[in-house]
Amino acid sequence: MISARPHRRFAEQRPAGRRRAGFTLVEILLVLVVLATIAALISPVALRIFGDYALKQSAEAVRSDLTRARLNAVQEGVVYEFRAESGGDRWVVVPAEREAGSADPDAVTDWVPVSAGTLSEGVTFPSDGALSLTTGRPTADYFLGLPDASQLAQLQWAPPIRFQPDGTAAEAFVTISDERGGVRVAVRSLTGTASIEPVPVPTLGGPTLGTPNAGSMSR
Repeated sequence: MISARPHRRFAEQRPAGRRRAGFTLVEILLVLVVLATIAALISPVALRIFGDYALKQSAEAVRSDLTRARLNAVQEGVVYEFRAESGGDRWVVVPAEREAGSADPDAVTDWVPVSAGTLSEGVTFPSDGALSLTTGRPTADYFLGLPDASQLAQLQWAPPIRFQPDGTAAEAFVTISDERGGVRVAVRSLTGTASIEPVPVPTLGGPTLGTPNAGSMSR
């Protein structure tokens, strides 16, 4: 006997894991709105972080060259000066004897080290309105041996911080700031060492270089 096996129909099935391609316009717009919201929340924080980094990096560079000025004074046996551009972003480290003028400035350049630096973008030394053209602009010989010496001679400079051959210095500070705030690099008189510290808010707009108030710095 022959029995007929019932005929089965198989419904067409989609391959497993197959999804629709692409995104709808609404989905794309939704993602863009979420990304824009996240960017708006993060941007101020990121700008503040990068701004703080630039300020701290500049302060560390200034502290390093103040230390260099002291070391040069001790090693070379002559008084050295650190000068900051008033209202600008440049600084120099040179022998103090150049300020009064040297009989043979080329001889001085041959054997003593000099250096210069620039603050990070957006960071400056606050201007000192009390400076006069005479005290704020040394002669061209003062910058001999430095890159862009002729340009440096045209800038306005704050009074110098002097380091003696015995390593001591006049107690002073260098203020640097940006649009968000500032710090200062303080120099101790007995040791000539430099350290970074916060700027008191009332003095943020004050001179580039100055003498700390009594009791304002710990020794």
